[in-house]
Amino acid sequence: MDRPGMNLLRAHIIPGCLLTWILALSVAALAANDRVKITEVEFRGNNEFSDSRLTKLILSRPSRLFRPVYYVPRVFEQDLEFIENFYRDQGFFDVVIADHDISIDSTEMEARLEIEIWENERTFVDAIFLNHQGIFRDTRLIKLSMLEAGDPLLKVWIDGTVRGLEDLYWNNGYLDATV
Repeated sequence: MDRPGMNLLRAHIIPGCLLTWILALSVAALAANDRVKITEVEFRGNNEFSDSRLTKLILSRPSRLFRPVYYVPRVFEQDLEFIENFYRDQGFFDVVIADHDISIDSTEMEARLEIEIWENERTFVDAIFLNHQGIFRDTRLIKLSMLEAGDPLLKVWIDGTVRGLEDLYWNNGYLDATV
């Protein structure tokens, strides 16, 4: 036995919910069809690092079987910044992303990305000078350094050297020491 108003519920609200779900699924399907799949990423001007090494650094990389990658402008802009930061960390302080191009085939919904890099000159360590209070011998401090004259100036080596020197001073009671 039906309660009063149940026929109204069945006739209007439930079909309305179904219509809402159908509409939502249709919008999602249209949005999925509007996405542009990345098919190729080409680097120009990169002499120090290979295309495959640079491609592994970014999210906007070519799609693979069962792993589609879609072009998202905001992500691509962040990828360009990441490439510049990677080069700077490797001692290329004057690196420039000189140009980039996005070619979109609207019939196939595919994108081809081109990135032109001007690496410029890499920075190398010329010499290491110690300016300290004479608490520790120079030879001990230099042994903690991950850098030597002639090495490329790599951020990871600078950071490691700073941490090593800070640990030495702090572990020996010099808590106010700065490196």
